[in-house]
Amino acid sequence: MPFYDWDDFAHLPITLDIQSFIRLNGFGGTYYIRSCQGRLCVAIDQRPAAWMEHYHQSNYLYYDPIAYASYSKNTAFFWDDILKKTQLTQKQARIMDEARPFGCASGYNIPFHQGGFDFSVFSIFGDDRPSVKARLREKSAEIKKLATRLHEAVSAVIETDRPIDSPDITERERECLLWTAKGKTNKEIGIILSISEHTVKAHLATAARKLDSHTKTQTVVEAIKRGLFVPW
Repeated sequence: MPFYDWDDFAHLPITLDIQSFIRLNGFGGTYYIRSCQGRLCVAIDQRPAAWMEHYHQSNYLYYDPIAYASYSKNTAFFWDDILKKTQLTQKQARIMDEARPFGCASGYNIPFHQGGFDFSVFSIFGDDRPSVKARLREKSAEIKKLATRLHEAVSAVIETDRPIDSPDITERERECLLWTAKGKTNKEIGIILSISEHTVKAHLATAARKLDSHTKTQTVVEAIKRGLFVPW
């Protein structure tokens, strides 16, 4: 499966419509992240590069309450609602505090669960001004329509896969890493995949060697950095 970014979709009418919508309403930007069979395959992301570099270097994806809600919820949600309902850990609170100066303090997310490890999320985000938060709620129906249009347009494009080199790790190794990222033990992964705990351990060890890492956590982080999968 190829990897697609903003440039692959910048010419589409829906992309231009989203940009116009953001400008007219004073929002900060948008992102659409898609996982195909557990691999990161689409990243249309307007969050500031400096923030995303810090985000990934700090491995914030594992702790980000908005990212977790995007994966675990089946319905659209406002960031404010999630943050009010969630007892944030110290690290989660720090993530949100550090995101604020970059204009990533409020948003409206629409998840799409395609089945299996196929997952997408669309977001319109902005700063923490009350007017921006109010406008997100006021325009939520329009945002949903834009999200659906973009999701369908992206789906139409990626169905015509461009061939690329296969990653070093096998599908079974990727599955073991993905479930490890979701917090499952080797025993639990074995039950899920109908293989022995010993086999799970062997797959993870092989993946670690291929990715030149020494612990399960390091292996998972390295796999994510290489775009081999996304944990949610």
